Amino acid sequence: MGLKGTDAAREAGDIVLTDDNFATIAQAVTIGRTVYDNTVKSLLFMLPTQLAEAGVVLLAILFGWVLPVTAPQILWINMVTTVTLSLALAFELTERSAMLHPPRPYGQGLITGSVLRRILLVGISATIVTFAVFLWYLQIDQDVDYARTVAVNTVVMIEALYLLNCRFFDQSIFHADMLKGAMPVMVSIALVMIGQLLFTYLPISQRIFMVTDISLLDWLVVFAAASVVLVLVEIEKYFAKKNYRGIK
Repeated sequence: MGLKGTDAAREAGDIVLTDDNFATIAQAVTIGRTVYDNTVKSLLFMLPTQLAEAGVVLLAILFGWVLPVTAPQILWINMVTTVTLSLALAFELTERSAMLHPPRPYGQGLITGSVLRRILLVGISATIVTFAVFLWYLQIDQDVDYARTVAVNTVVMIEALYLLNCRFFDQSIFHADMLKGAMPVMVSIALVMIGQLLFTYLPISQRIFMVTDISLLDWLVVFAAASVVLVLVEIEKYFAKKNYRGIK
């Protein structure tokens, strides 16, 4: 105890309670788990999205195809998502199940097997979806710049929707808790969408990034393609929770 304990006890103790209240220990553990969980959520968001961006380029190089996204476009994606989507998860509230999990094994790293499983699922599926959209637009006789514009917006939309998945480890995005503390995420997604509209339709942006106007139907294709990744993660969450494995 910090107030009633002796000086010798305070010096020898591993934990000193400055308010002499044992409930403070539980509160500290809750805060610690929240910080840890939000760190893992940030990794769950950043690593697979970066893997998808690299995967799209590597796949094109391996098969000798036209690049679905150019270097300046990738730079734009990283810039717009880093200052918006990547920061939103730092403000996530404590999950309801945070204190129901047993303590983590000593020495356990941030990247566990279940975390790696989801990183690969999202990274590979996002790569395939983006490439499929790009090739489909080339097949319907659209020029490369048009197909790339749709591909870039598909990547960003995938990341925006996947951010919703990352808010909870095993809980569905359709749960009522999704509305709690959602403001930072919603604001970041709104800012990204505004940025993408400027990126797509602003004349100076079109000249710099070699993009072009796309139609409302194209935006529906972008949303539908991005939803594929969201649904795959929801399915993975369902079976992970059913098998009592989860993401921890």
